[in-house]
Amino acid sequence: MIKRLYLGAVVAAALWGCDSIEKTVIIESPDSQVVVTFSLAESSPRYAVSFHGADIIRDSPLGLELREGGALAAGLMITDIKRKSHDETWNLVVGKSSTARDHYNEATIALQEKATPHRRLDI
Repeated sequence: MIKRLYLGAVVAAALWGCDSIEKTVIIESPDSQVVVTFSLAESSPRYAVSFHGADIIRDSPLGLELREGGALAAGLMITDIKRKSHDETWNLVVGKSSTARDHYNEATIALQEKATPHRRLDI
C-alpha cells in the first residue's frame, strides 16, 4: 500500500511540472512538400521552412520590436495551438481549367509573455 502511494506521488509530481502544450509545432502542406517548423527555444520563438526537403529558411529567430512596450521576442510561452485543414474546389467561369482547388493546412499558435504585462501574440 505504501509503495503504491509513493509511486502515485512520484507520478503526480512529474506530471505537475510538465507543460501540456507542445514546444514544437510542425505544419505541412497537404502534399508534404512544404514544411514549416515553429518552436520555442529558451522561451524565444524560432521558425524554419523547407521545400522538397531542402532548407529554404534555416532555424531563425522570430519576434516583434514594438514602438511602445519594447521587444516581444523572449520570455514567451505557448498557451494554445489550433490546427485546421481546408479542401474546397471552386468552379471557374473562364480560364484554362474549369475548377480551382483551395487546399491547405494551417496552425494558429497563441503566445503570451510569462512576465508582466503578459502581452499576447497569435502567429
